[in-house]
Amino acid sequence: MADDDKAHTAISFHEAAVTAIEAQKERLVRQVTLLQSRRAYHLSAIRYYKGLITLARRLPPEVLTYIFQICVDLGYPRTPLNVSGVCSEWRKAALAPTLWSNIVVDPDSEERSLQRKIKFRLDRSGLAPLSISLSLSRSAVFMNVLAMLMQHTHRWASLYLTAESLEEVDHFLGIFGRASFPLLSNIGLRLPFTGGEVPLGVDLQELPLAFGDAPRLNRLSFHATIPQRGLLYESLSSLKITSLILTTTPRHHDVELLRLFASLPLLQTLILKSKISIVDGDIGTTVEPVHLSQLRKLDITGEMEMLNLLPFIQTETLSHLHLRAVVHVSGEEQVQDSLADCLRGFIATQGHALEYLELHGFYLSAVHMSSYFTHLPNLRELQLHDSDISDEAIRLFSGPDACCPKLSKLDFRWCGQVTGKAMVSMVQNRLRGSHNLHSIDEVTLIHCSFVQEADVLDLAALTICRLVGKPDDYCHCIELIIDDEGIANACNSGKCLEWADEFES
Repeated sequence: MADDDKAHTAISFHEAAVTAIEAQKERLVRQVTLLQSRRAYHLSAIRYYKGLITLARRLPPEVLTYIFQICVDLGYPRTPLNVSGVCSEWRKAALAPTLWSNIVVDPDSEERSLQRKIKFRLDRSGLAPLSISLSLSRSAVFMNVLAMLMQHTHRWASLYLTAESLEEVDHFLGIFGRASFPLLSNIGLRLPFTGGEVPLGVDLQELPLAFGDAPRLNRLSFHATIPQRGLLYESLSSLKITSLILTTTPRHHDVELLRLFASLPLLQTLILKSKISIVDGDIGTTVEPVHLSQLRKLDITGEMEMLNLLPFIQTETLSHLHLRAVVHVSGEEQVQDSLADCLRGFIATQGHALEYLELHGFYLSAVHMSSYFTHLPNLRELQLHDSDISDEAIRLFSGPDACCPKLSKLDFRWCGQVTGKAMVSMVQNRLRGSHNLHSIDEVTLIHCSFVQEADVLDLAALTICRLVGKPDDYCHCIELIIDDEGIANACNSGKCLEWADEFES
């Protein structure tokens, strides 16, 4: 019995101890919870006050709006919606009307909410000029949305159309022809090309009439077949055609191009980029040369056979010539010589005013390369990419009878013959200012096999010597010419923007 009492006493003692421990534990848990709550409060306060001194919060609303506008212009029309949830300051900055002026109507939009979304954007955009992107459709929902947008044609600044067929475009041109577009300056048209002939009677000839009441219209962009001559305004000064798709037979491609050029007497910039062969080996003697009296820039990217166009282009004002071969010529040596003769003849007759020359991917002999420079008295910048130039040709830039006396910039990349010593000697010679030669202000040498480190250091002591490319170099944007489909652009402003990227977004 005594043992039982002893056991019960021990049990009671330990139970009391456990109860006391549990009570103490609960007090400690409450203290920990209180400490955690106080810690969370202070952390929240720290985040709040740090937020007050961050650059994003200190930026003026107009700067935030400008940043958001850049995002919208880069192809993110949902930017004002996305940034509105960040903080009240960003939400205020996102109320700027211009951020809501990009209106996209595409087939993937939910039909039930499409009209509500478009109305919301129209209201938020206030009186700001509108950028409209339409995927044409004859559905009831689309027609209702279009009717809503047509009430604001006085605000349309740019219009991009995507259609499944030319017939679809012709149908809507009749609708657009009833309105006035006082601010419209840019029209883009995208059509899928599946081959075959253009349907009879469908040639977009109504396009100039449909937008006849658009006094500011200065740019036309086509993602389709090459536009016919009657479709382009004679006032256009810049024409860009990328990845050519033509409706004529192959032997007429060159003739169609030349006739198109001839219809644009005020052309100042001509850019041709194609990954397919568009020019026959022999255009023929019956084709009349095209005289472009105001042409200042000629940019051709494609197979070397495209040089056959050069003898048929006449100009006295050309200052920039860019020739890039993306597919090298294979076959007989006389093919190379024939193309070299085309280029040499063009430079000899049209190159007097040339200030900028770029050759990319042209494997021409030293004799050919040297013969070009003797006809370029005003050349200021020379770029050779994957185009060999010999030391003999480099020596032509120095001495009493030096070629290109105004030359100041050289950019050589993947040039496998030129040596660093020849470059150093030439730069030193021109640096002395002898023979009225302009000094070389900048040299870029990338992947030139016979340019050693010592040569680079010697050049760096004489002038600016670059071993890396610039962000805006052609080498960084070569993807522009490897599209699966064709893009043809035309504009009559001084510069031609890369509209294809904007449209894709």
